[in-house]
Amino acid sequence: MNQLGIYVHVPWCRSRCHYCDFAIKVVGPNSSPEHHEYLKRLQSELLSRAGAYSGSLQSIYFGGGTPSLWEPSCIETIVGDITTKFGAATEITLEANPTDCTPEKLRQWKALGINRLSIGAQTTSKTALTQLGRDHKMGDGKQAVANAAKYFDNISVDLILGVPGSSVEKSFEELAEYSVDHISIYELTIEPNTVLKTRVDNGTFHPVAENMRVEEIEQIRRIALAHGFEHYEISSFAKNNKRSLHNQLYWNGKDYLGIGMGAASYRQTKNGAIRETNPRSYKSYMRNAPIDAEEIPWNENQKDLLWLALRTNHGVKTDKIPAEIANWLIDDNLVEQRDDGLYPTFRGFLFHNQIAARIAELD
Repeated sequence: MNQLGIYVHVPWCRSRCHYCDFAIKVVGPNSSPEHHEYLKRLQSELLSRAGAYSGSLQSIYFGGGTPSLWEPSCIETIVGDITTKFGAATEITLEANPTDCTPEKLRQWKALGINRLSIGAQTTSKTALTQLGRDHKMGDGKQAVANAAKYFDNISVDLILGVPGSSVEKSFEELAEYSVDHISIYELTIEPNTVLKTRVDNGTFHPVAENMRVEEIEQIRRIALAHGFEHYEISSFAKNNKRSLHNQLYWNGKDYLGIGMGAASYRQTKNGAIRETNPRSYKSYMRNAPIDAEEIPWNENQKDLLWLALRTNHGVKTDKIPAEIANWLIDDNLVEQRDDGLYPTFRGFLFHNQIAARIAELD
């Protein structure tokens, strides 16, 4: 049976971070999330779209936004609806802001079936937190992990690489000392219409140079391996076999249904695949505006599956990739050939964008 994932987008944030261009809705101190109205809209979408998806449900993932702002009773309800339709998921992940990881909320999330927590620490540096515009302070990330470890045995932490004046290696090492089994490292990107883009343009913010980022990644990898982590995907490190089941569905080209504002979905068809994206505007989504749908031809989908697989240390079977590309990958030390497979080297992880571009050029 095919594997399946469900992504649930929870759009609310207390403020917009300086680097953020995600589909969110800011709820300030004088407003509050429309908890139950949003739940009803999600239930309606699930009912109308679930019939196009089938398979063994591996994962439910609550992303955002800030899912930890949503009322636990609403989370419990939509988990129940998904379970009724597709069966029980092996992994149910909730993204959480550090300041929301209080004992009371952690107990509630555990009780309603969440079994994996992803904490958006981003950094343990006071300077970096300020530059990123995060709404938590230095020490909150470590305290959140310490609190969460009393209730969860599967904890992931997100960190951001490339913030001037901060050391993501130090953040990694500090958090690795806690009960963290998974750490994701994301490079800081300067997106249009963000505070950081404005600051880059007016010369008040200077991103870390590419060569310095590579050095940081190399150092992070050394620290990770020393702490027993496996570098199993470009941005992901895991130990104790705590890889992200949900993200592996993406990288392995499995079907996933995304519900909620701005959520993306993907399913394979006999002719290729269909990718769908919900409206990024809260008002448009709540008014049931049309979904954008893109049909991906079979040959284009096969190329996508190849470069996605080369994001992970699982690699690809040699006979799945054209000889000219395979030879280039081997000659440039971007992959290692073992038995009947090609497996990315660390250099292959570093130069994955070039690998993806070369595969995309195939006829």
